[in-house]
Amino acid sequence: MCGIVGMTYFDRTFDDVASRISWALMELQHRGKEASGIATNRYRVARRGTPERVFSGPDLDKLGGHTGIGHVLYTTSGKAADDASIGKRAQPFECYLGGNAGKLVSFAFNGNLTNWKALADECRERGYRGEIVNDTGVIAALIELADLDGDNVITEG
Repeated sequence: MCGIVGMTYFDRTFDDVASRISWALMELQHRGKEASGIATNRYRVARRGTPERVFSGPDLDKLGGHTGIGHVLYTTSGKAADDASIGKRAQPFECYLGGNAGKLVSFAFNGNLTNWKALADECRERGYRGEIVNDTGVIAALIELADLDGDNVITEG
């Protein structure tokens, strides 16, 4: 089970939500110690390790922001033992609403799509070219493949 936190400051001049999110992730790290990540309205950092190892001063300065989400990972699908694979599973993920011409969004997922491999195959058949390494990657692919008017959705699975 992963840990997820989100924060926003309605004062858009506030520029340090990342440090608050990193503190919250340190409190949540008992929910997952494989990888940590933060995405703000300015930047994204996500990689293997616990929050205190992942988020250094320079990273927090780049992240800044007035709104953001954070995630600590405990892998439930797409498990692999190598460091590179865990790093690819680090969330929050980023994707574009409706494909590359759409708006960039960041999201985190705490769940388990048991049929993620079949859904990944279907996404590839529909033309998705990105790497899909777990269930969260499937969600990113579906978001990118979706028609924003709702006409292009996967109906099986």
